[in-house]
Amino acid sequence: MSLGAFFYYQFFDPGRNEFGNLSVFEFDPVTFELSRRIFAERAVWDEGAKAWTFEKGWQRDIAGANVTEYRAFVKSSVC
Repeated sequence: MSLGAFFYYQFFDPGRNEFGNLSVFEFDPVTFELSRRIFAERAVWDEGAKAWTFEKGWQRDIAGANVTEYRAFVKSSVC
């Protein structure tokens, strides 16, 4: 995850340390253009891996007005 990232989520359950419908927007630090968007229906903190586990989602890499890569996932770990 880059330092130029913004997060949006519909809900957070602090008891379960879980986000619902989480979107991550990453921006180019020089141009401030959107460079990546990640969406997950659910994100849960994995204490053993020290990483967020994103579930049922997708990632789009973006260059200008073009999607350069699209990847759907069932599970993906993000630090």
